Amino acid sequence: MRTAWDRHVDRFRILVNMTVSLPLEGGPDAAPPAVTGNGDGRGVSSPAPSPEGRSVNRWRGEDSRDSLLALVLLGAVIEIFLVVLTRRFWLSNWFPGPGVSLGFPQMMSGFWSSDFRWLALILIAPFEGFVPAIWYARRLRSRFAAGIVFGFAALFAVTLLGLYPITASDLFHYLADARTLWVYHQNPMQVPPDAHAFVLGISWSQQPSPYGPLWQLLSVVPVAFTGNHWVAGVIGFKLLSMVCYLASAALIFVTVKRTWPGRELQAALIYAWNPFVVFRVIGNGHNDAAMMALALGAIYFVARRWWMLAIPLLAMSVCIKYSTLLIVPPVLLYAWVVSNARERRDLYLATGLAIVVAALLFLPFWRGFDTFKTFIQNTNLTITAVPQIVSIKLQEGRSAADADHLVRVAGYVVFALVYLGLLVTIYLRPAFRGLVAACALVFIAYLLLCTWWFRPWYFIWFLSLTALLPSFWWTALAVATTFGATFFDLIEQYRSHWSWIWSNEWRAYAAPVFSAFLPLVVVLLLGVAITGAWSMMREPPKPESAA
Repeated sequence: MRTAWDRHVDRFRILVNMTVSLPLEGGPDAAPPAVTGNGDGRGVSSPAPSPEGRSVNRWRGEDSRDSLLALVLLGAVIEIFLVVLTRRFWLSNWFPGPGVSLGFPQMMSGFWSSDFRWLALILIAPFEGFVPAIWYARRLRSRFAAGIVFGFAALFAVTLLGLYPITASDLFHYLADARTLWVYHQNPMQVPPDAHAFVLGISWSQQPSPYGPLWQLLSVVPVAFTGNHWVAGVIGFKLLSMVCYLASAALIFVTVKRTWPGRELQAALIYAWNPFVVFRVIGNGHNDAAMMALALGAIYFVARRWWMLAIPLLAMSVCIKYSTLLIVPPVLLYAWVVSNARERRDLYLATGLAIVVAALLFLPFWRGFDTFKTFIQNTNLTITAVPQIVSIKLQEGRSAADADHLVRVAGYVVFALVYLGLLVTIYLRPAFRGLVAACALVFIAYLLLCTWWFRPWYFIWFLSLTALLPSFWWTALAVATTFGATFFDLIEQYRSHWSWIWSNEWRAYAAPVFSAFLPLVVVLLLGVAITGAWSMMREPPKPESAA
């Protein structure tokens, strides 16, 4: 029995087909035009498609209209909830506002249970559009489908430009640091925001910027264009994040088109339509997107063996935020193994060029080892991380200092063994997909074993790479991880209201950590066990050799 929803869908299909001048049925593989009689025994063919219809057919290719329509509807589902979220936390309603940066608990009704349910619904509901969209995108190839994927990605980003960064105040720190450089002509890697007047009080205002020199230079751009207009300055940083977000999606598309033909559109969608990624990158404006956009650019040129572009781009990524330094050795090892003698000469030159680029970027900000003082201090901080909850568990039989030391040493030892194993695998079986999987696992292992100060947007590091591997298990890992991590901030902020959690120190610290890491670890272990491969791909990547 047909429902009202079916009738609405039929009406929408009719409207779409009328708009693009196409018949309801048919397409490039449809049957020939029907022949009708004219009374004299001769057949008369139905009219030929209009030029507009033929043009749309070329754009649509062999993709079914039902799949394209479904993709539009699923994108609209995501967009609806992003609009609701942005309207609830409209930037200019809260910033500069009361003069201090706010978190979402201070911006809601004050009734924690209803606030929790409302925000949880708004943040997880877009997954109802995202997950089915992955399934529909698996067979789409046309330019029309690409337009839908990238068009909605741009729409999502534009929608969140007006959202107050409700789960992090980093964006305000970026703005203050940029003013330190542009307005006061001082080094933001040495001078903290509270050295100068700022529009509102922010956390960590006594701390200079922990980021690299290229980020300091990029962050000047929004301030140079917006001046003292505070809201425009924040939106300027979001626009910078938007450019990096769309560039990352485009780089994923062109890279997978070369390395895994036929899955490039699905790969771009896995990244660009992920509600967690969109919210963290555009909604909160984190600079991890800028770091990973340059890293993805480097990976694209690695796939093409253009070392003179790949290695300097990777160095520039490190100069945004130092995290991508972790994947430099795997990339250099892979490049050396797959290169012939001429390519290795290019690799040596590229490495030298990368060092020169990094040195030039650091030069205006260099203050000896003090250049990295804030970064080093941050590595010794602790908050909601896996090593922290392991240490708390071990403190039942030893002092806190001894437990911390034991967990820290053990974490680095295990990470070193994993890292060495991945390097050996790259050396013995060099393959591009294997390299990407190894780099993603390096990030995952570091976050699991060595990161004592964890924030959920750090997952963007490996999520940008897992999109380059649009296989079942890597896609499942991305979906499960981001879905679980969506609850991280909610649990962290409201855990004191659950007596079972808050009554025990270990459970209080572990609750948000489990929401982020448990789905990741479970899917990772299942994928390795079922595929029988560390790369979670049933068909091991074919080794490559020097050309």
